[in-house]
Formats: sequence, C-alpha cells, structure tokens
Amino acid sequence: MEYVKLGRTGLEVSRVCLGCMSYGVRDRGNHAWSIGEEDARPFIQRALEGGINFFDTANRYSLGSSEEILGDQSLRPDAAGTQRRRVVTQGDHARDR
Repeated sequence: MEYVKLGRTGLEVSRVCLGCMSYGVRDRGNHAWSIGEEDARPFIQRALEGGINFFDTANRYSLGSSEEILGDQSLRPDAAGTQRRRVVTQGDHARDR
C-alpha cells in the first residue's frame, strides 16, 4: 500500500480510502440499504489487512452507527494488540505537530 501525508498534519494515510456510508444499522438514519456489522466485517478486515488506514465515515451515516461499526472492527486488537496501538499512535503524532 502506498501512503501520503494528509495535508500539513504529518499523518500518513493510505492512497486508497474505504467509504463507510453503506455500513450501519438499517433502522437508524435515512439509509435503509445499509449493511450491518456482521456483513460489513469482511470488508473492513480486508481493508485493514491490505494496509488501508483511511476510512470515510461521518456521524450522519445511519445516525452514527457507521462509526460504531468501524470503531468496533478497526480497534479490535489482533494477538499483539497492534491495531489499537497504531490508531492511537498515529493520532498522537498528528496532534503533536
């Protein structure tokens, strides 16, 4: 995966972004076509395995359930706990710049 700097933040993000508008609870918000966590899980997992660290989500996507699904999946640690550490470390570095 190729990475680029996000503006002047110093944060490195993947050139490929996974859009998450289609992930969410169908009964929340205006997107009745949303897919739930169980169906979204393989897409998010594959993105993480492929090195994607740039996800497009918003609190308006299914009234925040898209963010909940993404957070549950991306912050779930692997055996070494590296996923959460990577997210927190990148955020800390960007904030310090």
